[in-house]
Amino acid sequence: MSNKEITKTGFIRFISLLTRDIILAAILYYAWLFTNSWFISNESVLSTIIVVAVGLFSGFMISRNLHEWGHYFGARLFGAHCPFYPVNKFGIIFDYDVKKNNEIQFAGLSWGGTLAHWAIAIAAIYLIDGKGFGVAAIQAGTIGYVAMASVIELPIIIRHTFGVPAVKAYNFNTKFIISFNRKRTMIAGVITGIITIAISLCTLTNHI
Repeated sequence: MSNKEITKTGFIRFISLLTRDIILAAILYYAWLFTNSWFISNESVLSTIIVVAVGLFSGFMISRNLHEWGHYFGARLFGAHCPFYPVNKFGIIFDYDVKKNNEIQFAGLSWGGTLAHWAIAIAAIYLIDGKGFGVAAIQAGTIGYVAMASVIELPIIIRHTFGVPAVKAYNFNTKFIISFNRKRTMIAGVITGIITIAISLCTLTNHI
């Protein structure tokens, strides 16, 4: 395959993935708006359960998608090679080879995702106006994702910031306060996210 064909394929995948994730974010946001409007007009037990579930899921997933795009744009800002996966592959949207990219590009990758999910959490808290379980839920969903991603990724970022090479910093077995392998790190992140969502939802609903 020629370089021109690779570039064309990469561009098509970029547009396809970006369009897909914009549509998904719009669907999630408008699903939350619809259920929140229903909850406001009919504050029943059923509408409360549904708006909380939709709000938590929407906030979490929108944050997750923006987090991945933050990683991509952060890496590309410094010229990293980040080939996209096919549009039918959900989850991580691109491939990143730590050994083929340099330390600055790894820093851009790392910080890009972190800044993206913090930005969406702050936006959710300060820009989504109103009160009620629906608003609290979508805000708690974004905060929960920040907590989960931070537990998983901040140790990597801190190690790298303090001079540990990218290849070693990305190794989950590298000690940071305590040593966790990848599986235990993921479990710790998920548990932290769930606890943070519960605390955030309780705290935010107390201001209703």
